[in-house]
Amino acid sequence: MFPNSFNFPDVTSLAKSRIYRLLKKNLSDEFTIFHSVRWEVKNFNGEIQERKTDFIITSAELGILILEVKEGEIHLHNNNWYSDNNQIEDPFCHACDSKYSLLRLLKDQPFWLNKSIVIGHAVAFPDMVIEKNLGLHAPQVMILDQPQLFCLQDWTKSVMNHWQTVADEPTELGSDAIEELVNLFHRYFFTNIR
Repeated sequence: MFPNSFNFPDVTSLAKSRIYRLLKKNLSDEFTIFHSVRWEVKNFNGEIQERKTDFIITSAELGILILEVKEGEIHLHNNNWYSDNNQIEDPFCHACDSKYSLLRLLKDQPFWLNKSIVIGHAVAFPDMVIEKNLGLHAPQVMILDQPQLFCLQDWTKSVMNHWQTVADEPTELGSDAIEELVNLFHRYFFTNIR
């Protein structure tokens, strides 16, 4: 787990803190996890955009997973997303945008240029149980809700296997790729963590 302890004064979300602790405690050593990751990347118009995600979960065998966490009672009304009574950005679109942004960042690095990468996204709603369909872009396999917190290892493997299945070229990432991610993320992302 990077960083190895949860010490982010700007992160006030109890849900993110809870997910951090659960991932650290319940996922096996086959996973390497990065929390509160920020990066800059050029969009298709050449403009610099800042991106961030709550968690990046990696596995040498299964690939990369972007996990966005939303706390409170999440609901969808008239195509608008809400956390309790506050309107929020569509969490699935946010996670998907982060996924493609990270992929662009990686493909700008020599190591990743010609490497096949399986990268997926998912959303965590740890404060509730999702009992209804949230749309075609939000299948149940991509949702970490309260019941799934008790089988976190199985859920993580399931969603990462889902992305392996839908990938054009399902492939293992490899341990050398995990080392590259650790070095890249340390160099780019953790210089600002105090």
